[in-house]
Amino acid sequence: MRSHSQDPLPSFGSDSVGDSSLLSRAFKVLRSFEGTPVQSLTQIARKTGLPKSTAHRLIATLIAEGALEKHRSGYKIGVEMLRIGSFAPISLVRNLALGHMMELSAVTGASVHFAVLRHLDVRYVEVLTPTNCSWPTVAIGQKLPAHLTAAGKAIMSRSDLAELRRSLPATLPGALGDGQISTDDLISELRQVRRRGIIVSANEAYDGLTCVGAAIVATGFPVAAISLGIASSRQIDAGLVAALTTAIERITADYSARLDSYPEIIFPQDR
Repeated sequence: MRSHSQDPLPSFGSDSVGDSSLLSRAFKVLRSFEGTPVQSLTQIARKTGLPKSTAHRLIATLIAEGALEKHRSGYKIGVEMLRIGSFAPISLVRNLALGHMMELSAVTGASVHFAVLRHLDVRYVEVLTPTNCSWPTVAIGQKLPAHLTAAGKAIMSRSDLAELRRSLPATLPGALGDGQISTDDLISELRQVRRRGIIVSANEAYDGLTCVGAAIVATGFPVAAISLGIASSRQIDAGLVAALTTAIERITADYSARLDSYPEIIFPQDR
């Protein structure tokens, strides 16, 4: 019987037919850390469904590449993943937005979310949560159905609605997973959001959470959105909306100025 140390490390640079399967399994290992920052080999094998020997070889290769690091008797995501993630074009917008988000959180007392649209889901790239937060909130990297979030609907409202309609099914899950809503009703709501510029989403993704959102639009493209999360028992006042509107204007101005200086950095249609 061969020991783990005798198994050859898989190579990500080979041209073998199994490359795609190998990469898929490697990403399965990386994704297994969601909700569990540190894991043992046994935990990784159990969560991924991979044989221990396979998981061990993949872990060894991921450690060699810096994607994983040893942590006492287990493993954790490596800082190399943060470095690679910083190359994503959306990181530029997130970095420009962060200071404004911090100010927005301080002024409003709300949780502040920076999100992007991916297919029919919204992904949260940055989340600032007050220490006294007593309402439901989201986590960095979390995805939710876009049509049930303020951030998602803010971005969709600035998209090509005819094209969006073609990509949607006839009905979508309703708020809190209860019932269905028609695509026609959603498109009608998005048209209203586009006119107002602000969207309020109450008790849709989470019971007890109300979000107010607006899109960051540059060169005609909805690049991302900022949303404020508050307890549903809190009233949305003019000050809250004004603070969000001001932050969106400043972030958009900063982003547009960066595009003017360095147009090769990012193409909004390929963000």
